[in-house]
Amino acid sequence: MSGTVPQYSIIANKEHKEIIDYIERGQFEEASESMLRHLKNVKEKILRKNA
Repeated sequence: MSGTVPQYSIIANKEHKEIIDYIERGQFEEASESMLRHLKNVKEKILRKNA
C-alpha cells in the first residue's frame, strides 16, 4: 500500500515509527490508538483509490 504514492509512504513510515515508539516506552494504550488511526488512514486511502 505504501508503495503506491510516495507521499503516503512517508506518512505511513511516520505512523509505523510512532506505533513502535509507544510500544518501546510501554505506552500500550497510545500504541493501540495510534494503530487504529493508522488502519483508518489505510482504509480511507484504499477507498479513495477505488472510488
